[in-house]
Amino acid sequence: MAVRNHAGDRTLSDAEWSEVAAAMVHAAGIAARGDEHACRWVAVRHADDHIHIAATLARQDGRHPRVRGDIPNMHTAARVFEARWGLTPMSPLDRTARRRPATGEAEKAARRGLAETARESLQRTVRIAAALAQGDADFLDRLCDAGLRVRERHGDDGTLVGYAVALPGDRADHGSRPVWFSGFHVLVRDLLRSLAFVSVS
Repeated sequence: MAVRNHAGDRTLSDAEWSEVAAAMVHAAGIAARGDEHACRWVAVRHADDHIHIAATLARQDGRHPRVRGDIPNMHTAARVFEARWGLTPMSPLDRTARRRPATGEAEKAARRGLAETARESLQRTVRIAAALAQGDADFLDRLCDAGLRVRERHGDDGTLVGYAVALPGDRADHGSRPVWFSGFHVLVRDLLRSLAFVSVS
């Protein structure tokens, strides 16, 4: 990963960049402060305005690191340095970007000989359906017509307030259940006004 400060900011010292690097790997779940069994990592500074951090993703005790939520956590850590050192604030994290497939998802797709993960396939199909749909019923019909399994969640008044989708054949727990990916739990009429809703979480 690369950590960079704004072109208009002052040049940070090696000691300051060292502090930033340690805070980032701590925030990312790669190497918590004081954890002797954490993943090994190194920070390289070859320019005034940024560093590169390289890390293994295997702890010294053989366990996998818990890196879930690493990007938001690193943004939070960066804000601390921005305020403390008077640096230019970074743009806010809007969380609208598509989530990167987890390692296990990618390995599962490779084992099945698939070109993309189930999450990526679902995201693409749902986005297309949302772009073409004329309403909530049409949207759900298009998902079913595309071959997806669809699970609806309705409010007390019968309106659709959420949905989940699954790829046929994508199963967990030794094939005993489908792997469901939920959509954002908001009203479909609001969803259809903004394509942001189709990101599968």
